[in-house]
Amino acid sequence: MNKFSEKFKIQMGNKLDLFIWSFQVIFFLSIMGGPSFSPARHSSANDPGGGGGGTASNLNGEIADINGGVSPSDELLEEDKDGQNDSNSSLKMEDSEPAEIGLFENSEQLNLPSFISKAKKTIEIEIYELGDDAVVNAIKEAINRKVRVRIVVESSPVGKKACWLQDSIDPKQPSCKELKELETSLKSANDRILKSVQMKEEKWKELNSLRPFKKEALCGMNSKGAVKGRCFQHGKIVIIDRKLALLSTGNFNSSNLCDLSEPTEPSNCNRDYSYITRDPSVLKAMLAIFEADLAGERPNIPLILKETKTGKKLTISPYSYLPLVDLINSAKHSIQIQTQYLKSDSFLNALISKARTEKTQRTPQPFVFQILLSDPCHFSKLSKKEKKKLKELLSKLQKENISVRFMTHKQKIKSKPAYLHAKAIVADENVAWVGSTNISDSSFFINREYGIIFRYPKRVRNLVKIMKQDFEDPGSVDWEQGLLCQR
Repeated sequence: MNKFSEKFKIQMGNKLDLFIWSFQVIFFLSIMGGPSFSPARHSSANDPGGGGGGTASNLNGEIADINGGVSPSDELLEEDKDGQNDSNSSLKMEDSEPAEIGLFENSEQLNLPSFISKAKKTIEIEIYELGDDAVVNAIKEAINRKVRVRIVVESSPVGKKACWLQDSIDPKQPSCKELKELETSLKSANDRILKSVQMKEEKWKELNSLRPFKKEALCGMNSKGAVKGRCFQHGKIVIIDRKLALLSTGNFNSSNLCDLSEPTEPSNCNRDYSYITRDPSVLKAMLAIFEADLAGERPNIPLILKETKTGKKLTISPYSYLPLVDLINSAKHSIQIQTQYLKSDSFLNALISKARTEKTQRTPQPFVFQILLSDPCHFSKLSKKEKKKLKELLSKLQKENISVRFMTHKQKIKSKPAYLHAKAIVADENVAWVGSTNISDSSFFINREYGIIFRYPKRVRNLVKIMKQDFEDPGSVDWEQGLLCQR
């Protein structure tokens, strides 16, 4: 891993070297076992991207209210049946996996505090921002139930100080107070443990902990400038009792969860998704990476993905780029993307290359290529330079018959102005990915990011339905109109 990292350093802001890429492609595909998919088959001010198992029947009651009272176990049984009826034999085995629970839209279908409240023994969290009162209270309640809680958190999100690590608290940053109180709760719980048992020093992992992401040790393949500049723990995961794993596109804040019960309601609600799985292999891989991040030791991610056989399912930065390009190239009929922005020239070129390839194919139906971006004027108007750059970029996509629209504040989520924070890709409406990875080189190659690829027909259809509604919503605008910022 270290030799590979030293040999293949990627310099942000410069064009990727073709020679280096050829070796990286060969290396990554060797651990992935070849192609991953069957042929049938501007940003928020505080976002950093720009720069074991059980059977379905055991799920009843465990997280019954995670999606408003409907038992995920019932949906899972339907899912298995749905998968078995799928005419595409290459997807049948994937679709009949009993480990999956599925996709949830954060504002309407996910109750994260309830999910956390189901923990009986352990909770592991790796998160960029943690500030929702209900989520923090659920964690505190778990601590009081003597659940071991361990958290790795980004110490300094973009535009914010590492306030919870300081003695004084900035009253203008509520999340600082939340994290400080959470840290106090964890320390108090540890004091109780140490008083009640004779703890050996090597057993420190059994204690509760809230630790900052150690950038110097854990940042990606770029060793020059990444730590000083644009390296972040940007993933959003929760692991419950080492049996359930949640991967989210959104942070654990009121706007990402659209928590209108907060004392101060969010000014807007984000479109975000979460995926929950009980797949033992996925859990094993995620826990291995979490343990390394908690200890501040660089994990050998390619080896972990290979040994757990999750290279075709999990996307972990700094190794997210190739699996997502592979997903794009697997599509035969359509590609749908939701993302905050497009800030990776290499990924942009991959999209254009795919579109050009499809132009040469003689098919009865034209290839559908749709991208929904967040409103670049959501937080402030664009400068002339920003507008010019975006226009050049989006014009290139338009020439290749790639349709691009912006989600605007005229669209509503729970009556609040909408903001697109999700990161999602769907190929042919039967293979999908959601994760924390933005379409930017820092997200692909530098940060810690988590994502998951899934093929359950019902779950994919749920995602496709929401994505289509957002794209076709009368409140959305085409990119040319959007750049005018006249809203």
